[in-house]
Amino acid sequence: MNPLPNECKYEYKYDNDKSIFVGRKTLIHTPFSFQPNGQLYELESIREFYKCVDPNGEFIILDIGAQTGLYSLYAKFLPKSTFYAFEPFPDSILLLNENLELNEIKNVTTFPFALSNESKKCKLNICKSHNGLHTLGNPLRFQDVEQIEVECKTIDELFYDKKVDFIKIDTEGSEYFILKGGEK
Repeated sequence: MNPLPNECKYEYKYDNDKSIFVGRKTLIHTPFSFQPNGQLYELESIREFYKCVDPNGEFIILDIGAQTGLYSLYAKFLPKSTFYAFEPFPDSILLLNENLELNEIKNVTTFPFALSNESKKCKLNICKSHNGLHTLGNPLRFQDVEQIEVECKTIDELFYDKKVDFIKIDTEGSEYFILKGGEK
């Protein structure tokens, strides 16, 4: 991690020639994703995912459980593709939008709601000690739970008339229900 002179943004590398920037608040909010030692969480997984994406192609990519942008910020290197990032936790979606602006990324549209198998109000289980563990499902990996009400929609409702090329889902156990909402 290389703090820039004004220390308001920090550089992370996906590869030697692919840098992204995040703000200081992101480091505080998601220290497991954007680690203080300059490492990115799941870097090998990110690389494997994007090996499937032709950088010159025009794809529709869904990032479900986008958090602060670990996967969506890669859109910077796929300017012909269109990303849709879904993050229902208010603090995370705010930081995701700040990070997109910081990187001058214009091909990501963010949505402040969750995806599931039904369109309705849902309870999001919040892990107070780890912002990467929030889930609509059972909070199996944490005990310090708070709940907030969030809006849920389905993939079919939003993308029924569009061809979705790639989907990344990280929702701590809600993946099945999200895919059920995209059967059509």
